Amino acid sequence: MSEGKKDRRIREFIKSELNELSRGAILLRSGIVLTVAVVVAFSFALLSMSNPNMEMPKTLVLRAANSRWKTKLEMLEYKLDQCEEVLLAVENRNEGVYREMFGLGSTPEPLYPAVTAAQHDKDLSKVLLRMDSLTVRIVNQNESLDQSAQFARRVGALATTIPSIPPILPRSGSYYISSFFGSREDPVYGDRRFHSGIDLSTRMGTPVYATGDGTVEIAERQYYGYGNMVVINHGYGYRTRYAHLKKMFVEPGQYVRKGELIGQVGRTGKATGPHLHYEVSQRGRTVNPLNFMDLSMSIADYREILLPEKKKQ
Repeated sequence: MSEGKKDRRIREFIKSELNELSRGAILLRSGIVLTVAVVVAFSFALLSMSNPNMEMPKTLVLRAANSRWKTKLEMLEYKLDQCEEVLLAVENRNEGVYREMFGLGSTPEPLYPAVTAAQHDKDLSKVLLRMDSLTVRIVNQNESLDQSAQFARRVGALATTIPSIPPILPRSGSYYISSFFGSREDPVYGDRRFHSGIDLSTRMGTPVYATGDGTVEIAERQYYGYGNMVVINHGYGYRTRYAHLKKMFVEPGQYVRKGELIGQVGRTGKATGPHLHYEVSQRGRTVNPLNFMDLSMSIADYREILLPEKKKQ
C-alpha cells in the first residue's frame, strides 16, 4: 500500500474517532445538565416540602409590590384623616357660630352618591368612598358658608349687635370657667340641673362689658337667684344676661355699645363666690355662650373694641 493511501486512511480514522468523541462529549454534557437540573428540582421540592412557608421569587416580587401599595394607601388614609379633621372643625364652627348667630338653622344634610359594587380591592374601595364623601361634604359646606356670608352682607348691623366678645377682659390667669353650659351638679342644692350659661370666676370688682350693641331691658337689684342683673336686648332675637353683679352702671332703656362698661363682678344672689354668670339667648332659647366669643382674643385686640371712655381695668 502506498504511503499516500496510508496517510489518508489514518486521517479518516482519526476524523471518525474525533466525531465519535464529540458526540460522546455532547451526550455527556447533556446528561450532566439534565442530571444537575433533576437534582436541583428534586432538592427544591424537598426544601419546599420541609419549609412550606418558602415562596417563589415571583411571589416575593409581588409581595414587595403589594407592601409598597399598602404603604401608599396608609399614607393616603392619613392625609384623608387630616382633611376630615379640618373639615369637621369648619363644619362645627359654621353650625355652632355663624348659622347659629344668624339664625339660619342647620346646614342641610349632603346628598351622597349611591354606593355601587366595588371594582377594586376592599382597601382601595374604602379610600375611594372616603374621598367621594369628603368631596360631597366640602361642596355642601361651601354652599352653606356662602349662605352665611350673603346673610352677613345683607345685615351689616349684626357685626356690632350680635354678642361676639367675652364679657370680661380675656387676660390669661385672671379668670377661669367654673361652670359650663348644660347639665351640671348645682353648687347650692346638690342635684343635677340645667345651667343656662357659663360662670366666669374672677376677682371681685372685675369690670363687665356689653358683648354687643343693644338696649338695656333689665337692670335690677335682688338678693336671690341671679342677684344684681343686667339684660340687654341686641335685636334680631338676641339677648344677653349678666348676673351676680356687685355694681351696675346702666339703667333700663339705656342704649349701650359693644365694649361699654356695664357693671362689676360680684357674688350677689345665689352665688357661692365672686363670678359672672353670662347667658346668650336666641329667640327665647338659651344657647352656648362659648359659641359667641373668642377667649383666645389678645388683650390689645380686646382693648381696641372697648369704648375709649370706658377702658378701665
